[in-house]
Amino acid sequence: MLCINQLEAEMSKDKFNSRCYAISLIESNNSNFNADFTGNPRRLPDEKGTIFATDKVYKYAMRRFWIDNNKDVFVWRSHNDNGKLKTREERMEFMKEKLKNNENLKELNDKKSKIKSEIKNIKNPTTNEGKKIKKEKELEIEVVNQKITKFIFSECIDTKLFGVTYTGKDNSIALTGPVQISYGVNRLNSNTNYIVDILSPYPNTEGEGEDEKVKNQGSIGKDMKNLKTYYAYDVSLNPKNITSHYSEDKYLKNIMALNDNDINDLKEALKKSVTSLDTTSKKDSENIMLLFIKMNDCQEFLPSMKNLVDINYDEKGQVSVDLKKIFCLLKDKKDSINEINLIYNKYKIVIDCGDLKDENNFEEKVTIDTTL
Repeated sequence: MLCINQLEAEMSKDKFNSRCYAISLIESNNSNFNADFTGNPRRLPDEKGTIFATDKVYKYAMRRFWIDNNKDVFVWRSHNDNGKLKTREERMEFMKEKLKNNENLKELNDKKSKIKSEIKNIKNPTTNEGKKIKKEKELEIEVVNQKITKFIFSECIDTKLFGVTYTGKDNSIALTGPVQISYGVNRLNSNTNYIVDILSPYPNTEGEGEDEKVKNQGSIGKDMKNLKTYYAYDVSLNPKNITSHYSEDKYLKNIMALNDNDINDLKEALKKSVTSLDTTSKKDSENIMLLFIKMNDCQEFLPSMKNLVDINYDEKGQVSVDLKKIFCLLKDKKDSINEINLIYNKYKIVIDCGDLKDENNFEEKVTIDTTL
């Protein structure tokens, strides 16, 4: 079993320290990936009424993917036995129970129990000295409670990557996650949605005085869909979000430090999470491309790139994704880039990256996989 200090030392050896950027492309074909509260696709207030989707819907898909693959997730709608939604505190207690056999959490709980026992055994607790000792021990419990909360968040892949704002009875904490996801914007030069009338199998019980024949026909509802949409998302990963924002909290910095397994979990969710969803509204919304760029370190930067993606139909009627502008940018930044991975579904789209060759062998940094 690793003690907490050993855990910190082990984690510090295996840190992932490179800044990364990604463009994720999601196809929505006769689907409604992210409706507003009227049921219509969300639209930007621009002259085209461009269809867009929030980061929240993508994060929902990623969390669902992680849960389905037996990863621990903290931010999730779950219910008590009485059918009511769990509160933040109830979700925290649920995760503590789920992870109770974790050796490091056991160590923290044992330490907390020991301090509580020491408080019970304070001699002359009503004297000034006794009150002073009790207050010091209670402060020690607060510190342990903070460590337990932070440890839970380090074990849940969503809070470790996306961050979290948590307010509980024992403590409160706000963590800025290393992974930030933009809104997804439709890059196809078409923003068409349509409405389909659907008939309920149950009678319309509302509306007094209506004809009985009308009531017995069943109520009519609406189903809103996008004709064809290609959402382009910007994704950025900055491992220093933890180390710079919480530089004085050595424990938090170490347990929240990213490693290669975290990056693999992130990339798998970015590649597969939307396709794996099986809901009525999101059926036929799929991941079709991921461009993932790893920089040499945390000091290197790239701008937002989703607006550099151009999508049209080619002469054969296939969907063509033009990445030439992005790869021109990457060529200019090649000395700062460690590797570039492009994976896409060749049965859904064709991709134009332009000429990858140059005198400095830029193409050697690029791997392309068409089997998404």
